[in-house]
Amino acid sequence: MLTKLKCLIIDSHSPPIENQFEIFRMETKGFFINDLKWDKIRCNKISEVLDFVNLFKFVSGNSNKIKGAKEINIAEVLNAFIEDPLSIFHYLKKVYMGNPKLERILFENKDYDIYNGINKLIDRYLNQAPNGGNKKMKEIRELADIAFELMGPKFPKSTNQRTWMLRDTLDALEKMSAISSGKNDDLNNFKDIISSRIYKGLERVNEYNVKIELIEKFSETLINMINNSFGKRIPAGNLKSYIIDAFEFNLMKKYYEYYDLSNQERGVK
Repeated sequence: MLTKLKCLIIDSHSPPIENQFEIFRMETKGFFINDLKWDKIRCNKISEVLDFVNLFKFVSGNSNKIKGAKEINIAEVLNAFIEDPLSIFHYLKKVYMGNPKLERILFENKDYDIYNGINKLIDRYLNQAPNGGNKKMKEIRELADIAFELMGPKFPKSTNQRTWMLRDTLDALEKMSAISSGKNDDLNNFKDIISSRIYKGLERVNEYNVKIELIEKFSETLINMINNSFGKRIPAGNLKSYIIDAFEFNLMKKYYEYYDLSNQERGVK
């Protein structure tokens, strides 16, 4: 099999300048290896790239360690990630979330730290994105943290229970923006509408914590995220779905951490 892999090995601590940047070079055209910048790899980065490959295998359900997970073509996951790094949460949801057994593997696996792997992947690729891309995950996680405080300790089982707070507020922003027909570009003017939508949603469930200061903080964080990380454009289509999936992932991580700590305190394994 012809791979076009070139390997240059130099017995020197000071190689010529043209050879200092990579040791392994893969000459390909129109292939995801180029897009992920894996076509040129320095020796000290090989293990990192292999970790990313294993992460994509895990995300796509193609890891041998995961029994019962739905398998997705890894090329589909890679191509979607190249298009938008946030898509990785869409595939984590598709393969693992909603199934209690697989969710525990995702969030409680002591042998494989998926969260740490995703953090490294996001740091490597999402943080290079334009329009304040390095803020996206921080703000999504902050939204999930606030939602956890508002929703209380009762474990949310369905996707609707987990994502309604972000989904409903994004829907409200889309609707209000359409009604204003671009005449009102300042999303801060819609803050009260967002807060009202959250307040009504929280009132429907007795276990939820109706805290005005947290409701307002969620609204402010959402508006800041759209303004700072998405160029003031309200996310729609696939991007909107990816953000909601990322929100759900981070929210459920909070719940699993809470119940793990609670069980430890009560001596429950």
